[in-house]
Parts: sequence; C-alpha cells; structure tokens
Amino acid sequence: MTSNFTTQEGSQSGIIEIGSNDGSQAAIGITAYDRWQYAGLSADMNYMNLSLQSDENVIEGSVSEGMVDGQPDVVVAQTRKQPGTESTTNSTIAIYWADRKQIEGYDMPAAKTKVEIISTLPENMTQSMLDTLHVAV
Repeated sequence: MTSNFTTQEGSQSGIIEIGSNDGSQAAIGITAYDRWQYAGLSADMNYMNLSLQSDENVIEGSVSEGMVDGQPDVVVAQTRKQPGTESTTNSTIAIYWADRKQIEGYDMPAAKTKVEIISTLPENMTQSMLDTLHVAV
C-alpha cells in the first residue's frame, strides 16, 4: 500500500493505492475542498455513461447508483480490452461525497470531501471494500 498527498489552492488531495499478489489494484482518491461544493451525482452519472458509450475499449459496462459509507454513489462496472493484447480487465469506479448534506431550504446537496475509487480487484473484494469503506471527515 502506498499513499501520495498534495495541496493546491482551495483543496488538498491524496491517493491510497492497494495492490494484491495477482497484480490487481485499487486506488482511493480523496479530495478535501476548503469551501462547500455542489455534491449532486447527476453530472458524474452523465459523464460516466458518455465515457462508456464512446470508449472503443469498453466491451461491456454499466452505470448505477448505490451507497458507499452511508452516502449515495455512482458506480461504474466495466470490462475493457487491454490495448495491444487480446486480454480483458474488469474494473469498478465509484464516486461519492463523504460529508454530503442537504442544504436546508434548498433542494441541493453540498459537501467538502469527494471520494473516488478505482479497482481492478476481483469483484467480491471490490464489493467488500465498498461495503466497509469509511472516510472520517
């Protein structure tokens, strides 16, 4: 497991990378913003759908909504051709806001901490990670 953290004006971010003996990996990226951000998932959902449809290396894929760490998330499951080989890789991408709150008086969610997960771990390990992940904010 390795980690890398950076600071930019208005935010701090870090990535934790996890590797397994079979070569599969997972990365958890966390971005902590100084100010509240719009935390709706519709833009992420639309972007992921468009990416799946336009990427010629995607053999099969789906975008769905779920829950991670008690918060709504967008999950992308895909099977991709590996460029230059005949092999394929299954991967999962999940995006959610760890401290998402509904703004009182408005129908709008806001948050300061965005979590993005990318995994090529076996499906059962990825699901276990998503079911037990907790980001303390």
